[in-house]
This record gives sequence, structure tokens and C-alpha cells, in this order.
Amino acid sequence: MYLHIYIKNGFYVPTLFWFMLIFSNDLFLSSFIALKVFSANYWYHYGRLFDYNIPKQCNWLKQFVRFTDTGHLASFLYYCFPSFYPVAFNVHYSITFAYWISIRFLGMKDLDEKVDDSIIQPIHDTHETLNHSLPWVLLVFEYAQKRPCIECFNNESLYYSYMWLYAWFFFAYLPWRFITGDSIYSILDSKASYKTLGASVLLLHGLIFFANMSGRGLMQIF
Repeated sequence: MYLHIYIKNGFYVPTLFWFMLIFSNDLFLSSFIALKVFSANYWYHYGRLFDYNIPKQCNWLKQFVRFTDTGHLASFLYYCFPSFYPVAFNVHYSITFAYWISIRFLGMKDLDEKVDDSIIQPIHDTHETLNHSLPWVLLVFEYAQKRPCIECFNNESLYYSYMWLYAWFFFAYLPWRFITGDSIYSILDSKASYKTLGASVLLLHGLIFFANMSGRGLMQIF
């Protein structure tokens, strides 16, 4: 019974991380795979707890429709194509700071937190924190160690970063919300004030711009 609880709460993920790190000697690769595996594990075991007006066996799709989840794809694309670095940097920068600013100043609540006897909440809280901080921090170290691109934070990287945001909104967020009625983020809910909605939109657009500017500063530092 305890083994089943440990598996459902992803206790095996740190072990998987260390095995990948030992064999690949790549901290970035090991980290983003471990973060994604933990997320997939959560939705596989606990997706049934949610009601999205779709068959419950399809609830696991939720792990692909949040803006945060696009960060896993951005990490993968950077790993395969190093020239994608500035877009991945901008995406993770906006994911990290939008999350913490929204919680602190816009009152954003976690809509994916459920109570179940087998859930060990501190483990999931830790993953949530790492998922909204570690990838961006690792990308900073990636540039310091590997210099994946030179003079790459420019208008082109800014353009593709905004296109990434709009692609998520039109091809992931809107279809999911139309089908399920789930707002994904409490600050985008129909009950949220226009002030909150406007602030969240401006925040995300502004953060992408500042991310690109920060990337230029990063190149100068290293």
C-alpha cells in the first residue's frame, strides 16, 4: 500500500533524475525531464479528481494546456536546437515571474489542487515551486557554460516569443476553455474583474519584453 502511495506521489522521480544525470552528465536535460515526468505522474494518478465536462479518462490532457506546460516543450526544443535558446529563455522568464507576481499581487489561486487521502501535499508544492523557477535558473547557467548563441536577443527573438504566447492562447487555451469551461488560471476566470484580467494580459506581454532585454544583459555579463 505504501509503495503505491509513493509511486502516486512521484517519489521515484528524484531517483530517475539522478540516474539520468549520472548517465547523461547533463543537469538541464535531467531536470526538465524529471519535472515533466512528475507532472505526468500527477495527472495520470489524480486526474480523475477533477471535473472538466469531458470523460475523466481525458483529464490528463490538462497537463498540456497551461502556459507553464509549454515551458517543457521550449526546454526540449532548446536542447535539440540550441539556436532556440533566446525564445526558451524568454518563455521560462515569463512563466517564472508571471506565476510569482500573479500569486503575490493579483491573488491568483491554484485551481489544480485537490484533497485526497493519498496526496502528500508538500511534495507537490515543492514541484510547483521548482517548475516555476528552476528551468529559468538553469537556462542562465546554460548560457554561462555553453554560449548557445551570440547576439541572439533581438527583435526576431522577441517576435517569436510573442508568437509562442499567442500560439498557446489560440491553439491550447481557447480550445480547452471552450470545450471544458475551465479557465486554467483564476485570474482569467469570468468572475475575475476587468482590472485583474487587464493586469494579467499586460503583465505577460511586459515580462516577455523584459525577458528579451534581460537576455541582452546576460550576453553582456558573460
